[in-house]
Parts: sequence; structure tokens; C-alpha cells
Amino acid sequence: MSLPLGTRLGRYEIRSQLGAGGMGEVYVAEDTVLRRRAAVKVLAGDFTHSEERLHRFEREAYAASSLNHPNIVTIYEIGSEGELHYIATEFVAGESLRDHMRFGHMELGEIIELAIQIASALAAAHQAGIIHRDMKPENVMLRPDGFVKVLDFGLAKLADDADFSITDTEAPTQVLLKTEPGRVMGTINYMSPEQARGVEVDSRTDIFSLGVILYEMVARKRPFGGDTKSDVLAAVLMLEPPPLAKFFPEVPVELSRITSKALRKNPDERYQTAKEMLVDLKSVKQELEFEAKTGKAALLRAPGEFEPAVVTGANSGAGVSTAGQTEAIPTMSELFINEVKRHPRRSTLTFSVALLITAGAWGLYRLIRLARQPQSFQTMRLTKLTYAGNVAERQVAISPDGKYVVYVVQDAAQQSLWLRQVATAGSVEVVQPAAVGFSGLTFSRDGNYVYYVIVENKISMLYQVAVLGGAPRKLIEDAYGPVTFSPDGERLVFRRNRSLMLANRDGTAIKTLTELNGSESWLHPAWSPDGSLPVSSLIRFFCLIGPPTEKGWLWRAAAKAQT
Repeated sequence: MSLPLGTRLGRYEIRSQLGAGGMGEVYVAEDTVLRRRAAVKVLAGDFTHSEERLHRFEREAYAASSLNHPNIVTIYEIGSEGELHYIATEFVAGESLRDHMRFGHMELGEIIELAIQIASALAAAHQAGIIHRDMKPENVMLRPDGFVKVLDFGLAKLADDADFSITDTEAPTQVLLKTEPGRVMGTINYMSPEQARGVEVDSRTDIFSLGVILYEMVARKRPFGGDTKSDVLAAVLMLEPPPLAKFFPEVPVELSRITSKALRKNPDERYQTAKEMLVDLKSVKQELEFEAKTGKAALLRAPGEFEPAVVTGANSGAGVSTAGQTEAIPTMSELFINEVKRHPRRSTLTFSVALLITAGAWGLYRLIRLARQPQSFQTMRLTKLTYAGNVAERQVAISPDGKYVVYVVQDAAQQSLWLRQVATAGSVEVVQPAAVGFSGLTFSRDGNYVYYVIVENKISMLYQVAVLGGAPRKLIEDAYGPVTFSPDGERLVFRRNRSLMLANRDGTAIKTLTELNGSESWLHPAWSPDGSLPVSSLIRFFCLIGPPTEKGWLWRAAAKAQT
């Protein structure tokens, strides 16, 4: 029975109904505290009297709430109101992948991009020991900006061999729930053969389901069909799907291979991890982007299809005229070929020298053109590194080698620190979310640590944390960043009110370098290259000094370090 509009479930007020599923009804609700829309899934009526169904409902919240990934729906809260049990999640505006496939025209590049995002979500879930087990287009939402959100972990299961020490510090308190052997759970058209047989499954069942979705996006037809559910099950268990090229002749060979490997009946022959499939999908995307840039297309003709035909007269011959025929005049190409046949070595040497001279002249011409061509920011290529739109403004730092970026993620009233490898799509949470504000992000000179500042009890604290995560270490109180390191990386300078302070990189041996007497303050100090001289020498900084309400001035400050 649908809930009336205006019904209150905790802090959420029902606005409209989105739909209904096997476990309950979904509504659009208003978060009356944070003034934002939310999706509320309700399990009501007879469902609440089933302990097994209630466990599945709670499992959806516990499983999904342990995940923190931009392509996975965010869980806000799980609660109950009287006999109604509900779970509140972020509201994803857009359409399901099912509706997008039904009403929209999908280009090959879009298909691969969507598959990459889904595979990325599954890779994160599998790394956390969570199996979705009900992957289908209805559980994939597309935002208007093309961003993917994977929904509904109601059938998820905590894997036996999950490494919780890495992904979840509270994992030992969680209950391991298993599906009863012989019971089939999932959606019949997208389940794996082992899932259809009702045997124990692992993360490779999600890979099979993703293969079905990928096949359907390309071919606009499901790989396994039938008039009845039994026919579909038989096809999943016994039949091989038709080649993708039958429905889409222009499909890249590599994409066909990826889809075929994901749909192997034997799990051991499939991709063993979603991350492996993700890497291959990204390779196909890069190849398509390269072909689009170069304007090159694959050669599709059969051997000999465009070979020129030779037509001769019955009495034709070299240099002989016949009735109704004109004497054949050799072309430049024919003369060149004949010369090569008569003097193969000399012709090869001449051709090689000419080719080298031509290549050298062309290379020199290009170098001169590039040297004279002014560089313009209009030719800059921008690449989006994150897609969730939750990166805090101006809080970002780049490692000295340029391979990593550390940034702050804003989620409601909490912030967390994340590290991303620029060359790949890999991101890792360095500092867990907390109700604090991060600022002054800085990498150490060797790139092994990140230094940042947070405010605790109205006191600014300087912290150090390893780039691969771990327990943050508080170094200095009453410190403001960003810090700046000496060229050897052994010392750092930070701000404290109107003073510039010097300390070792571990926060020891704190000393005052210089102070400002007026109302100005130090901003963004930068260590000069000659700062590696002995500690008794002058240490030079270039700093921006100025009141907050006025334009600043660039100063060079020379301060003598105290021994």
C-alpha cells in the first residue's frame, strides 16, 4: 500500500512515489533537517513479518554504507517508524540504463564509458568484499551529465575471504550472511550460470552480469532469450550468445573479446576481477580516442578486393600496334618498376638514401615550425579527474613527481582526504571523513607524506599522513599552512599568527624566523633554492604580505635562523 504524501519517516517527509520493487516501495522524500531530496526505500506490511526479508533489507544498508565510491549510491540512514522499516539514500536525478537504452541512441564511445563506470563501481565493491548479485540495467542510474550510479545492494553478500583490515575497520563486528544453497536469487536474464544453478557464487557472477549488460548495450538485444523463464535459464546454462558482429558489424574486435570473456560459462575462464575487465575497457576507449584524433579508420576490404584488373587485346604486345589499338606508352610507375627489376640493389640503395633525405628535411621543417609557433593556452587539453562534483574548492596539491594528486572531498558536513594517481583511475581514501575542514595540503619533497592543517577546538593543528594511508600524526599545534620545505626536505616553514616559524619535518626543533609588527600577515611562503646552506646562513623566502581586505604585495624576506 502506497504511503500518503506528507508522511513522516524520521526526518524524511514523503513527496512522491518513484516505483516499487520486490522488497518494497521507493519514494522521493525531503530531508527536513538538511533541506535536500532523498530516495527512501520502504519495506512495509507483510514484508516486515518476514525475518529473512527484513535481514535482506538491513543487509542492503550495511553493505552499501560500507562503500565510498562516486559510482555507488550513497546511504544516508536506515531506520524504522512504527512497523515501517526504511533506508534513505541520495536521490539520483536522471533515468535508468533500461530507459536510456529503450528511448535513446547510444554511440559506441558512450557505451564503453558507461561500462567503465559500472566496472569501476563493481571493482570497489568487490575489493570491500561485497557482491551485488543483481546487476541489471534497472539498477544503473544515469545522471543528465552522463555519470553512473549503481543502486540496490539488497542482494549483496559479504564474501568469505574479504580483507576487512584494509577496507573497513569495523568489519569484525559485521555478521556474515550467506544465501541458502540451492536458492536462486537475482534477475533471471542477467544471472550467471552458477547463480542460475543456485550454487555458491563469488564476485565473478557480477562480471557475467556486466557482460550481459555490455552485450545488450552494443547489440540492443539480450544475449540469452527464450519464450519462458525455463528457456532463458537453459540458454544461460547451455547456449553461447551470437557474435556481436552479427548485430553491429562495426564493433571493435577487442570489445567483442572483452564481452565474450565476461560471458564465459566457466567462472575460471572469465575475468577473475572487475579491475581486469576495467583495464581492458579503458584500453578500448583509448584506442577509439586515438583513432578519432588521427582520423584513421579500420581497413575493412577483403584481400584483393581493390586490386586493379589488367586488360589486354588479343594481339597486343609491348611496342606493337594492332588494328584499332594505340601503342601503349609506359607510365612513370612502369618505368620505375622495370628499373627496379633490372637493378634491384642499386635501386634499393638509391631509394633508401632519398627516403632518408626526405625524412630529415621534413623533420627539420617541423622543428623550425614548432620553434616559431607561439604556445597558447587555447591548445591546452583539459581532462576531468573526478566526476562526483564533491571536491572542496582550492584544496588540492600535486606530488613533486607529478604522478599523484591529493584533494579534499566534501560530503554533507564532513570532509575526507583522497589521493589519486593521475595516469589511472585509481583513487584511495587517505584520511577518513570527519566534521573538520582540511587546508594547506602539501606533499613532502620525497612524495611519501602529505602535510595538512585542520582546526580542533579552535586551535589549528599541522598533521602528517603517509600517501598510502595510515594513522595521521599530529606534528605542531597553532600552525597554519601550507608549509614549505627546504630543498633537502629536512626542514619546513609554517605560519603562526604574524610569525614565520622553522621546524624539522617531524615537527621538532621549532624556532621563530621573523615576525611582522603591523597588521599584515604572511601568506604562501616559498623556500628559495639556496635554502640548503648551513642553518646559520640566511634563509630566503618569497612571501605575499598584505591585509585580508586589500591587495597583497610580493616580498622577499631574509631571516637568519637561530642555532
